[in-house]
Amino acid sequence: MEIADIFYRYFDKYLIKYGDKIPKNHLKTANDIMTCRTWVKGGEAYYCENCKSFHYAYHSCKNRHCPKCGSNDSEKWVEKQKEKLLPVNYYMVTFTVREELRFLIRSNQKLFYSILFQAASESLKELLSDSKYAGGKSGFTAILHTWTRKLIYHPHLHFIVPG
Repeated sequence: MEIADIFYRYFDKYLIKYGDKIPKNHLKTANDIMTCRTWVKGGEAYYCENCKSFHYAYHSCKNRHCPKCGSNDSEKWVEKQKEKLLPVNYYMVTFTVREELRFLIRSNQKLFYSILFQAASESLKELLSDSKYAGGKSGFTAILHTWTRKLIYHPHLHFIVPG
């Protein structure tokens, strides 16, 4: 089963329940995923000399969140980032949000994601500068994740910190 199949099956009910709270970019992404490589996006017809028949290739949505389109770009991005790695150990530091606050964050994502990045970055800088922990300055990269593998809303940041 694909994510598009899940959207086809449940998205109308989701819209009825949360429609006025869903950010526009989420609606666009869901629509892109549902219409990716379908007649809605159009496509081209090709004639195959070997099998003497026409084949149709639908256009993709090119949305980076689409599992059909984004995975190839994601793999390229990861490979490009690997070239930038320093010859040191790396550590992952995770900052998460208490469950009791998640409903508030979900309804004000732009504001609270910004606050989360700011607070977590400042906390990490303070810890890294403390001689009890690292005693210096370090750069880091943060990535926002908003869902668990079980598709439960759970905003959290993963920081990658060079040792």
